[in-house]
Amino acid sequence: MFRCENGGTHNGTRCQCPLPFAGTHCQRYMKDCTEGFENGHQDRHQGIYLIQPMTSLNPFLVRCRFDWGGVTYPLSRRVRDTSWSSVTWTQAKDGLGDDLAVAPDSRNYFVGLDKLYQLLSQGSYVGLIASSYSTSFIGISAFFFNFTVGPESSGYRLTYDSFSTNAIKPALNGLNASSPLLFSASGNDGNGCAEVRGAPGWYGSDCSGHSMFADPPTWPVPDQGTPVLNAIELALTRS
Repeated sequence: MFRCENGGTHNGTRCQCPLPFAGTHCQRYMKDCTEGFENGHQDRHQGIYLIQPMTSLNPFLVRCRFDWGGVTYPLSRRVRDTSWSSVTWTQAKDGLGDDLAVAPDSRNYFVGLDKLYQLLSQGSYVGLIASSYSTSFIGISAFFFNFTVGPESSGYRLTYDSFSTNAIKPALNGLNASSPLLFSASGNDGNGCAEVRGAPGWYGSDCSGHSMFADPPTWPVPDQGTPVLNAIELALTRS
């Protein structure tokens, strides 16, 4: 009989793997939080787990949620606790905010552009930009289908096929309506958009778009203009 690794148990022709492991023999880390959901961890709990995308040399920590198909959170920001407008290209590439190994309850981190590219290169993902504004923390949801980010050589080129929202938490498209968008930041601001807009972020050729890294970030909402956000997250589900 084959051997299950990392605490896995036999389940027919493969192993049932405990989080955060995956693979036929539980021999590797799950490649995203969706894989944990696919492996039977289908409940509402969430927590900090190691993942290792297939092209990543090393695993890294993210927040996972194991419902809605398994959700990976590469970026989470509570605006009053952060200042990201002066972040450089190198800092955005390598990652920002709190170390989740030290502060597992943090909602202030970004895994970095390189890791985001590695994560999104594994398949087709829906990107959800979930935000809230006002003292009542009114939620908004912006869905981007076939959401991709390219490698550094492409300028971390962001593309998506279509945009949607929902009636419960309506939002408008705060990204430039015509992708691709290129990432701009101090140290690699080829189109000058980071300087023009005063913050790093993905911008269109005319420097339009709302940056998740601005101080403070804003997002367009039907009948509400562009309110200042008090929280923003990027959530990914492999489709």
